[in-house]
Amino acid sequence: MAKNSFILFHDQKEVVDELTDEQAGKLFKAIYEYNVNKKINLKGALKLVFIPFKTAFDRNNDKWDETAKARSEAGKKHKGNQYTRKKEMEQMEQVFQNGTNGTVSVSGSVNVSDSVSVSVSDIDKLDGVIPPDTPTPIFDYSLYLFPKYDENDLKQRCERFFKYYKEKKWQGVTNWKDKLEMWIDEDISKGKIKEKEKTFTDEAGFTHKDGRRVF
Repeated sequence: MAKNSFILFHDQKEVVDELTDEQAGKLFKAIYEYNVNKKINLKGALKLVFIPFKTAFDRNNDKWDETAKARSEAGKKHKGNQYTRKKEMEQMEQVFQNGTNGTVSVSGSVNVSDSVSVSVSDIDKLDGVIPPDTPTPIFDYSLYLFPKYDENDLKQRCERFFKYYKEKKWQGVTNWKDKLEMWIDEDISKGKIKEKEKTFTDEAGFTHKDGRRVF
């Protein structure tokens, strides 16, 4: 499924407010032109103004592609789970028809004895429907979505995210993974989460960090 939208952030309004109505109109048209046709038809100062918008669009597009891929894989797993569950139910029905009071175990997820219990599907947890009991799964998912960003910053924001919504008993949150992505996106746009420091060693053995040589 192709991406059919883009995101603008509140803090970007500060840049737009400094433009004339004519400049803002050109910028707005350029935003659509870039997101639809991947073209930039701006010159001079407006081309420079467009750079942070372009960076945000590119980052969100990369994350959308990664999320779409993950959901596609989850969908395949879900189909497999549906097939397994169908077989489980068939075996359960067979037990009842035979009048058996024994126990049947299929893939460790269904037990039939005097009562029947079926575990919650893993796909519900994978899709973010069931909130986690600890911040750990939230942090792990943030590392998957935002691998370029500082892990300590992500951990702090994830712990705050978990505490905030747990206190609210996750009211209004139908999918914690989608909510987390929006939460962290906004924190990144506000500069609360930094990218990882880029460190490398050149051929002469000198270390460079964030474009500067470290002595």
